[in-house]
Amino acid sequence: MSDMKFMMSIAASDNSGGAGIQQDLKVAERLGFWGLSTLTGVTVQDFAGLDLIYPLELDVIKQQFIKNVTTFPVAAIKIGALCSVEIANLIAELLHEYYRGIIVIDPVLAPTKGKEFISADDIKVYQQLLKQCTVVTPNKRELELLTNTEISDYPQAIETAKKLAQEYNCNVYVKGGHFSTSETTIEEYLVTPTTVTPFIKPRKEFIYSHGTGCFFASALSCFLANGLSLEMACQAATLEVSAFYEEVNQAF
Repeated sequence: MSDMKFMMSIAASDNSGGAGIQQDLKVAERLGFWGLSTLTGVTVQDFAGLDLIYPLELDVIKQQFIKNVTTFPVAAIKIGALCSVEIANLIAELLHEYYRGIIVIDPVLAPTKGKEFISADDIKVYQQLLKQCTVVTPNKRELELLTNTEISDYPQAIETAKKLAQEYNCNVYVKGGHFSTSETTIEEYLVTPTTVTPFIKPRKEFIYSHGTGCFFASALSCFLANGLSLEMACQAATLEVSAFYEEVNQAF
């Protein structure tokens, strides 16, 4: 086991297999990691949207987490859907007590289509996790929810992310897929408390695009665990997302 690297996903199950725990474990294996899971809930969904969320009991989640971090040398943790404010509180407490390594948060607060994972009133609890993370990866809507700010364009998104990074002393990777300023390119930004690094990539239209946020955050976790700098890991994760979805879309 000394040669094996372990990445743990804290997220919900996706019965369609395209997002959540299932996606995270596929990414871990693809990038040479052994994927561990701390399951937070069970969802009912398909590629078109999310219908139902069933959070797991807190003690079950706690025991999964403790067993993983005390048995395996966890190199990185990726956090996805937490399913309730109580679970978000629990995860914050467990991370504080048991883990000081790489933490990537994909703030799955509101899916692109379907039911929200956590209410706007509970965002403050979720924000506490930002104090413990290496980087958080919101899209436009998630950044708006995290900051209670309506965002209309990239400059406003950058300024909002900068305030978030400075307030919680974290790094923010602003995903650009939900901005529609260009039909040919997507702008994304890595925002630290002191710097802003742009990432410009071609906009690609895929028939199947379920779980891209999960994939990116999981890949980012693995690349950081492999020792890449934050900027290089973001670039590598972006390229890996494109490569995977080009492969998958050949079957759809």
